[in-house]
Amino acid sequence: MVPDVQVRVKGLGAEGAWLGFVLASLSIAQLLAAPPLSRWSDLTGRRRVLLICAFASLIGFFGYGLAGSPTMVLFARVFLGIGGALVPIAFAYVADSSSAEQRVTALGKIGAALALGFIVGAPIGGAISERPGSSAWIFGGAGIVITILYAALILRLPDSKPRAPQGSLFTGITRVLESRLVMSLVIVFLVAEIAFSLIESTFINLHVDHFQSTARTAGMMIGIMGICEAITQGIGLRALQAKVPVGRLIFFGLTLQALTLGLIPFAPVSWGTGLVVAVIGVGIGMANPCIAGLISWHTSPEDQGGLFGVAQACTCIGRIVGPITANMLYTDVRFWAPYVLASALLIVPMIITLRKAREVECSGPVRA
Repeated sequence: MVPDVQVRVKGLGAEGAWLGFVLASLSIAQLLAAPPLSRWSDLTGRRRVLLICAFASLIGFFGYGLAGSPTMVLFARVFLGIGGALVPIAFAYVADSSSAEQRVTALGKIGAALALGFIVGAPIGGAISERPGSSAWIFGGAGIVITILYAALILRLPDSKPRAPQGSLFTGITRVLESRLVMSLVIVFLVAEIAFSLIESTFINLHVDHFQSTARTAGMMIGIMGICEAITQGIGLRALQAKVPVGRLIFFGLTLQALTLGLIPFAPVSWGTGLVVAVIGVGIGMANPCIAGLISWHTSPEDQGGLFGVAQACTCIGRIVGPITANMLYTDVRFWAPYVLASALLIVPMIITLRKAREVECSGPVRA
């Protein structure tokens, strides 16, 4: 849907900050929904909350198929954002069933599975988005079918037992942020998400407007990024983790992204862009699961849902600030401005990671 929604909402008349706001609406809803829903899964078990998220996604995909204006797309994306709270809950489910020492690798495999969505979905989405008369119904119908299958899979999974004593939804969330190390890692995650969102929300329009290319080609580039990210997380991370400390893996991953995000608007179309996004995919695949694994490692088992809700909130803030800022820069400044800003922003988490590397490598996991 990523290739389609940018082109479609722009075709419905949204531009600049309004276009960015419609794109960011999914993340705004997810920001508000993910922390309390994830914490609720700590208190009541994961499966019940996952099913609620699946139902919200079902409404969102149906609404997207019917949408005929930017406002209708916005409302559909709000429900999709609520449904998106399933991601942190799924990460918490994996954390429940993996040891602290295996957690980075386990979360990397989940990240690889999510990257497969870019591999398969982005090229298909780019091709479908070139059929303006039918793309909405194709995406809406496919989303409904996938959501129903997803709900059926949830019902077959064994439910996890409640991990936390009964209490306030926000108790575990605030407790997560009491650790200075965890808070530093959350900031690293937040800034990295803002940087990536700066490029993601204008990537399709960059190809169409300035590369004289197509959404199909842009979707293929996103697919290449997803392939490299999936291979790095699903296969390469285990080997890398055995030889390189996790803190340094984060730094190396962020460095690869900082060196390449700003090159996207200047790279030769096709082979040049493909090479750049491949390196970005490796950097994301190296850094993100390591950040998530370390945050989980330094959080108690009863607060894992609240933890991943906070991490997802950081992702959402990035995807709110990123699209609005990127589209304003893209429209009102220069088409390359969001990409250069993304590279510059990554200097901040790189510095934090260097300063915290020794503390990360010397500390052990929090246990119940």
